[in-house]
Amino acid sequence: MLPIVLEPSQIAGFFVFIASLSGILANGAVVWWVTKLPLMQNSFGRLARNQALAGFCHGCGFLFYFSPMLMMKLTLLKSAEVSAYFGHFQLICYDACNASHFFISLNRVTAIFFPLHYDYFFTRRNVLFLNILAWLYAFLPSIWAYRIADCRLIYSNESWGYVFAGGEICGPIGWWYDVYKTVATIALIVLLDLTTFVKCRIHGSQLIDRISDAQTRARKKNEIHFVTQAYLQGSIFLLELATYFIFSQWVEEKMLKFLLTTLAWILVHAIDGMVAIAFNREFARKCRESGTSIGKRGGTLGRTGKRKIRTPQVDGTSR
Repeated sequence: MLPIVLEPSQIAGFFVFIASLSGILANGAVVWWVTKLPLMQNSFGRLARNQALAGFCHGCGFLFYFSPMLMMKLTLLKSAEVSAYFGHFQLICYDACNASHFFISLNRVTAIFFPLHYDYFFTRRNVLFLNILAWLYAFLPSIWAYRIADCRLIYSNESWGYVFAGGEICGPIGWWYDVYKTVATIALIVLLDLTTFVKCRIHGSQLIDRISDAQTRARKKNEIHFVTQAYLQGSIFLLELATYFIFSQWVEEKMLKFLLTTLAWILVHAIDGMVAIAFNREFARKCRESGTSIGKRGGTLGRTGKRKIRTPQVDGTSR
């Protein structure tokens, strides 16, 4: 049998497939489990679910369009007319994810610095409004930038990635609306997260020790835990910006540039979902239970009884 020889573009497509599938599974799990877990039935959980939903949609675009296009060399999908719609879709998902992360950062700042006003600002109705606002922020301005002004984000075979189409208007839009706006948003997110993270590291343990009520102590520990998660997620997005816009300019080799740009753009959403799972005990427990259940069904022990799972009761976390 002749060995299968893949072209470089097909190898790139395979990388896209693995990274985007990982992101879909991770973010899809977050969306599902936030809906089900008692611990996440609060404002932070609902905001995190919206961010994970944006990451899930971002991964779907790359899995069902970008990966098959590279792996099967589908010329039609590479055309500017087709790729412009998918490029627009990816940017909407990315901006919605960033906006959701910004609202999560505000949520953490309020919880740590203004706890007495937290329940007033982050009611269920207000959180729903913020989630809708995140998508409107991503969608409405993009209609002008990428459709009306005709500055389209299209596929480029030179880099196996997206580039802005030529034209006088694309320069200002590409830099000011896309690059500078994204950098400013991520920088603000990291600043907010860093502020709350430092506050928690300095005063968190002392604050918890002064709380006598067990339920309040558990709730405050969760607040601080969520701060660490948000800070790490913001740092990952900042690193992706550095690889995409700075480090990639230092390399000429096509595959390496692809890894620093397109693949990094996909991986940041995949890792974002993985961090959310890793930093939440209930998520991690569900992962272990799913793996154990699958292992038992596929093993040779011959046990047919239903496995009972006890859901721990979490008090003082619902809002």
